[in-house]
Amino acid sequence: MQEAPDQRDNAVFRTDWLASSPVFYNTQTGAISHDVLDVIDPANLEIHPEGFNNYLRFGFSVFQQTPIRHVKLLRHSSSARISPDGRLEIKSGPDITDSWDMIPPAEESLVEDIRRRVRAWEDRVDGEIIVPMTAGYDSRLLCALLRDRSRVRAYTFGRSRRQSQSEEVQVAERLATRIGVRWCHVPLTADHRFFDVWYDLFGPSTNAYHIFTEFFARVREMSPSGGPLLSGIIGDAWAGSVKIPPIQSPSDLLHLGYTRWTAEASMSQFPSRDSSAERFFEENRERLQRDEIRIVEAMRCKLTFLCLLLRIPKYYGFEPWSPFLEAEVAQAMLSLPDPRRRDRRWQSEYFRDAGLDLGDHELSFDRDKMGIVFRLMRQIPRSERLDPAVLREVVKVEYVHWINKMLPRGGLAWDIAYGRRPRRLARVRGLWRIRRALRRRDRRLRAYFAYTLLKPIEKVLRSRSNAS
Repeated sequence: MQEAPDQRDNAVFRTDWLASSPVFYNTQTGAISHDVLDVIDPANLEIHPEGFNNYLRFGFSVFQQTPIRHVKLLRHSSSARISPDGRLEIKSGPDITDSWDMIPPAEESLVEDIRRRVRAWEDRVDGEIIVPMTAGYDSRLLCALLRDRSRVRAYTFGRSRRQSQSEEVQVAERLATRIGVRWCHVPLTADHRFFDVWYDLFGPSTNAYHIFTEFFARVREMSPSGGPLLSGIIGDAWAGSVKIPPIQSPSDLLHLGYTRWTAEASMSQFPSRDSSAERFFEENRERLQRDEIRIVEAMRCKLTFLCLLLRIPKYYGFEPWSPFLEAEVAQAMLSLPDPRRRDRRWQSEYFRDAGLDLGDHELSFDRDKMGIVFRLMRQIPRSERLDPAVLREVVKVEYVHWINKMLPRGGLAWDIAYGRRPRRLARVRGLWRIRRALRRRDRRLRAYFAYTLLKPIEKVLRSRSNAS
């Protein structure tokens, strides 16, 4: 995947069949870029009510509209350029998924096709191959399919409070030994300074889960030469992990967000209008009856956020690639019979036969997936709390105050009450205390999710004040 050249060269910006490298454009100024901040005109900045409300509902920009008026996302399979006479030209191509026949492939031929693509890429690149390895199946499969595993450097970070005891780290370490690749755990500090790096890359287009900026920064320190990076991005969606419920009305389109990293749109200062959602629903009503198309459309939506797995490594000097971004691979994986895709049974059996199934081994790990999120919360400086005076333009002031109140004040007491898994207190505290702690924990998480969406909006609103 190559990003378009600089717009000063009269470039044509294109999106692939997924829009995996988002393109932003300004219908008023004609600016086009992969960087949303490049196309925002701070001096004339306005909030787009519907785009903003959907940004809160979904956790990222959807339906080709960002929270900023005139700033839009280019549709998949499309191009944007400035014509010789200075006009903004947008052209949309056919949707490749309309021609999919969905004939189930033989599982052996599917794995062989992915192996062939991975090894063809492996032969094209030089030096070490970086692989972000998780406890999941995608990075495991890609590592197993590489020909020369001595070139691989695998890196993992843990999501639990005790990072070295997390499922990701414990499983990845054992897998790396089984596969025969060099592996390293990357401890993270959750330093809030990486929030600014995230904002420079993504601006007010998506929520700010900036832990990935620190992860790839640390990986670059350990592999200073940069180079090729093999990514398992969205492989789980095609393989069988993602199932999107039926969509019968525009309100059901929230299923395409496939995330809980959202904020309360009811707290918006703008009346709720869903014209873009209604238009999308009407244009895709028939297509959305198909299970595989709902998954594709969910990934097209989610890639506004998930593109971080490509964009951030590129920022730090790596060249990311993934076979799962290729339409032929996605089609073949989605075409497998439902009983084989359910719980990714076809992959589970492949790993069992290849000796890469850890299900028969007792693994003890910290199962708290939100531990790293609470660490992120604790690292927010007091000076970086949300500013009600700035955000009152877009959300109710009481909502901002509630978010700030829910953010941690620090200290051991807060960590015990909210940062640790409450069920650990079960034997000594009583059921009612556990339930109360879980409710508090959930409120803290919802507040932090809202913070990561509103802080980028606050920053872009401040840029307008600075430009005036």
